[in-house]
Amino acid sequence: MARVKVCPTCGYQNKSKALLCTNTEPKCNARLMNVVPTKPKPVEESAVGNVMASKTVTSTEPNLEIEDVIENPSSTSDCQHVLREGSDQCVYCLDVVGAGSTKPTEGAITPRMGIRLSHNEQFIEIADRVLVGRDQSISPIAEHIPLSFDNISRRHAELWVEGGKAYVKDAGSTNGTFINGDKLAAEVEQPVKAGDEIRFAADYTVIWEVCHG
Repeated sequence: MARVKVCPTCGYQNKSKALLCTNTEPKCNARLMNVVPTKPKPVEESAVGNVMASKTVTSTEPNLEIEDVIENPSSTSDCQHVLREGSDQCVYCLDVVGAGSTKPTEGAITPRMGIRLSHNEQFIEIADRVLVGRDQSISPIAEHIPLSFDNISRRHAELWVEGGKAYVKDAGSTNGTFINGDKLAAEVEQPVKAGDEIRFAADYTVIWEVCHG
């Protein structure tokens, strides 16, 4: 005969793997993690009244079983146990995890975005809006542009990252800005993704990269 866990609070007989009491009349939810499964007691020997004793382990209420506690991205802030699938309450500490309180993966690394200069393989991270051009007083990229690329305008283009996405915009340059060979319309922002080639004027190219390390 299958063993059961007898709730120490209300006397209800739960399945042997239940973590919380599933009695609904009245609702109990007492913790059963430390209760040792025993042989089920006859109905007349139940520690509670006839109404309680008549409720058997065949209840249609779902039990919280060990097999049901599977990995879920949400976890409570204190006990660190993962939640069972589809639930917002931890079966260990009974904390309720509300919307928006999902704990980020521990050790997660925010990707670094930027450009890889084709002429020397140097990587330059782009976090905010950056102006690309030959004028060092307004462009932090200017010092990385060799003097031989004199066809790049003083204010050639803009690069920036917003909401985890990258964009480029030609700033009205004389010789144009290109993504994978396609010329951009002036003053119109265009999204770029990892691996895209961005060319300023005739031959100064960079590769947009996303570094996860």
